[in-house]
Amino acid sequence: MSALVWETVSLRRGNALVLDEIALRLEPGEVLGLVGPNGAGKSTALRCAGGLERPTAGRITVGGVPLDRLGASARARAVAFLPQQTEAVWPIPVEAAVALGRLPHGGGATPQDRDAVDKALEAVGIASLRHRSITALSGGERALALFARTLAVESDLLLLDEPCAALDPQHRLAVMDLLGRLAAEGRGIAVVLHDLALAARFCHRVAVLCQGRLLAVGPTEATLSDEVLAQAFGIRAHRGRIGAESLLIPWEQVSGPNPTGAGR
Repeated sequence: MSALVWETVSLRRGNALVLDEIALRLEPGEVLGLVGPNGAGKSTALRCAGGLERPTAGRITVGGVPLDRLGASARARAVAFLPQQTEAVWPIPVEAAVALGRLPHGGGATPQDRDAVDKALEAVGIASLRHRSITALSGGERALALFARTLAVESDLLLLDEPCAALDPQHRLAVMDLLGRLAAEGRGIAVVLHDLALAARFCHRVAVLCQGRLLAVGPTEATLSDEVLAQAFGIRAHRGRIGAESLLIPWEQVSGPNPTGAGR
């Protein structure tokens, strides 16, 4: 199992500094939440770690190896990436869409490939949809199919950009429960979340981004402090516990809208 490290990563788009010296580490066996206001740079940080954007400065390493030294297939096997976009253009069966996650392994219809697809469909609870056209699915069902495609890669590192955005409450909880189980198996998971209640309950650590900078990072309950919530989001939250789990409910604004910067 390998760690994924952002080593003082910066990224510019034209004159805009989108990421400003981001230093983060994703360890095997943890769920790391990336939270922050709209435009904070969360998606860009994830895209850089997935090899989809190249940092202007700094570097990203996997197991100590710079990401840009890995070939495309090796990089895709090492780090599985789920983007925000859930649109599907080609009317192919769901199981064929999920099987695209096996392309980094050669994309053949081997027993191992079929087993990985079956396990991914079962894990996200859409095995019954395997023969449906992906373009005929609802937005939430399509999001689950694309999540299954990411799982089919069978990577030790998962980068997920708002995997719960299109889902109903039950499926949001199911996805976060699944991420916890995958982390318990030793995988490292970085997930962008706007739902602070989910982040507080399910993430082992959080990184709070604001205006392209890393405002705070650490154990979730301590890091999502009143001061950080006010500074990053301009809000106050109610807090509590249910058993051993943290409860955080965003409750009211304490300031005007926060500047979002140029990140995404």
